[in-house]
Amino acid sequence: MLEPEISPEAFAQLRQQPNAPLLLDVREPWEFQTASLPNSILMPMGDVPSRAHAELDPDAPIVVLCHHGARSLSVTMWLRNHRFSIIVFLLGITIAPEVLAIVGRPLTPVSVAGVARRTVRRNT
Repeated sequence: MLEPEISPEAFAQLRQQPNAPLLLDVREPWEFQTASLPNSILMPMGDVPSRAHAELDPDAPIVVLCHHGARSLSVTMWLRNHRFSIIVFLLGITIAPEVLAIVGRPLTPVSVAGVARRTVRRNT
């Protein structure tokens, strides 16, 4: 079985292949609106148990992402335990602008402002 984590660089390479993995974003809708990657599918973590079997192909490659990595790791393990075969997670999307740049999403003022706001709160 694959390691559960994929680096942003490895993911950027996978996205260039003909059978690129599905990008499953398990954050909340407001987080998705702040910063998201093109062609990602929003399925908040709380919705995964009720939606996964109906909406996801258990044999297709899937990369799961969230804000810090905790939710995506949790969903990755849940999907693997429910016989989804090729699942990995991508660490940190909105807290790491360099990740957005590596995977091919240009930064927007909204996503940069969201990052700065969270950083200030954490450091005070």
